[in-house]
Amino acid sequence: MFEPNVELLRLQARGLTLATVGGVPTAIDNMSPGNLFIRNLSAIPIAPGVVAYSIIAVDSDEPLDQAGDGVVKYMSAHVEGVKSEKIVRSEHSVQGNPEAIQEVKRILIEHAKGLPALSEKSSATLNK
Repeated sequence: MFEPNVELLRLQARGLTLATVGGVPTAIDNMSPGNLFIRNLSAIPIAPGVVAYSIIAVDSDEPLDQAGDGVVKYMSAHVEGVKSEKIVRSEHSVQGNPEAIQEVKRILIEHAKGLPALSEKSSATLNK
């Protein structure tokens, strides 16, 4: 059985492979920037009261309007209205990057400090 991988995603991003199986669209097809669902989804603003953050992988020093992670262009990953956007120099699978992990930790601590039930002892623990 055929299993997509990052290299296939790169080929798909460059338009070098169709990536359908038996005419049924794959997840890769459905994530194409030209996909109608993706275009409509990206047009929906962040809901009022929702605090959103963005961590975006970029694998080069190109200007952001040209940069990407080898699969997704920065301009496709960028979301207007986020509280913060962290650019991490990384390829597509950024979740294991120490800089991305530190950013997730920063966001979680920021949210935890805003919880009403957070005691001083818990707050001191978070700041370690």
